[in-house]
Amino acid sequence: MKPILTGAARSVASILIGMMVITFVAETIEFVLIAVLNGGILTDQEAYFAVRNRSGVLVAKLFYNGGAAFLGGYVAALIAGKSEVSYGLALAGFQLLGFVYGMTDPEISGTIPDWM
Repeated sequence: MKPILTGAARSVASILIGMMVITFVAETIEFVLIAVLNGGILTDQEAYFAVRNRSGVLVAKLFYNGGAAFLGGYVAALIAGKSEVSYGLALAGFQLLGFVYGMTDPEISGTIPDWM
């Protein structure tokens, strides 16, 4: 049976799906964690960030984001089917670009604690 995606399309799909996995896993865990710590779902952005920016939550964020990144990289490598490490590194590179963008955009960087 011939694969549905080949060549460049498969490469792009692997990175995009890997990014979606990372985003879905990390954001779902964060949403649930914030809701549990707050005792309910927050709809106010300022209140949400006040809970999220607690030191303990930020430490937990390191772990669940790391796990999400590992899972996303694994999925990207699985879809790519070749040069698995290269696709994992490419996905990490795209995540890094997103992080740099977030740290330099005034609207987004205002939600990060000053000590970071």
